[in-house]
Amino acid sequence: VLEALRNHTSVFNGGIRLVYIDPPFNTQVNFRQYLDTMDRSMWLSMMRERLMALRPLLADDASVWVHLDDAEVHRARMV
Repeated sequence: VLEALRNHTSVFNGGIRLVYIDPPFNTQVNFRQYLDTMDRSMWLSMMRERLMALRPLLADDASVWVHLDDAEVHRARMV
């Protein structure tokens, strides 16, 4: 997904008005279906890279919605 964002800047440049992302919550719990345990600094770097890749694609009046629980939401806001 990150590569797709970086490679499609000319298509969407400044035209996206709404972004909804549902990243891993990083709850530090391993579920049967997937592992939700990342080092916090890696998780924050992953979020930053994706949000920065989105930035040039956004319209001036865009909004970004991030679906998280209370495990990392306060850190995501700082990013």
